[in-house]
Amino acid sequence: MVKCDYVVALVGQPNVGKSTLFNILTGELARVGNWPGTTIERKEGRRIHRGKSICFVDLPGIYGLSASSLEEIITREYIIKNKPDVVLALADSTALERTLFLPVQILELFPKVIIVLTKIDQAHPLGVHINVEKLSQKLGVPVVAVSSMTREGIKTLLDEIVEVAETPLSQFSLLEIDYDGLSPYIEELTEKIRKAGILREYPARWVAIKLLEGDKELEAVSYT
Repeated sequence: MVKCDYVVALVGQPNVGKSTLFNILTGELARVGNWPGTTIERKEGRRIHRGKSICFVDLPGIYGLSASSLEEIITREYIIKNKPDVVLALADSTALERTLFLPVQILELFPKVIIVLTKIDQAHPLGVHINVEKLSQKLGVPVVAVSSMTREGIKTLLDEIVEVAETPLSQFSLLEIDYDGLSPYIEELTEKIRKAGILREYPARWVAIKLLEGDKELEAVSYT
């Protein structure tokens, strides 16, 4: 990748409008290749905004952050090992309940996130009206509604990217969800993971949740 002031990763489920948004953010001037050792496409693009060179990486479309597919492994490994300055986690405004699942998982893994609500122009005619400010307060991160068709919210999103990128990591925190009856087991396993000093590159609580889900990839690493 060329010289970047900030690196921004785009993550979202298939059909949330990620590729279209990527093209708008980069002006459709992108480098296309494959992720190392795979045939899965990797796209990178660049844009100047407020005097800063912002490089965008379009991560594979995925439904979650388990190790159930190579695409999911690529996405979570990229976020953890490359530590982008900002992650754009996309959710479809017309199907928010279903597509917000992935952004919430990302917030448990990585703190410097902007939630991007796509297709906002399609949501309003369907009678879907999202309280963006309240959602932002609930999740503890910026939430920006955009439309790739009308370009609504694109400048706001770019401004927000620079703001988040320039804010110290110490001012962000991971999302901790109350898993009700599972919470005691999560806390107990989290403490054991911390004491054992395994998988240190990942947040210990996130590892605990994934191990309880039966994540074979993390299980294999934890025993090596």
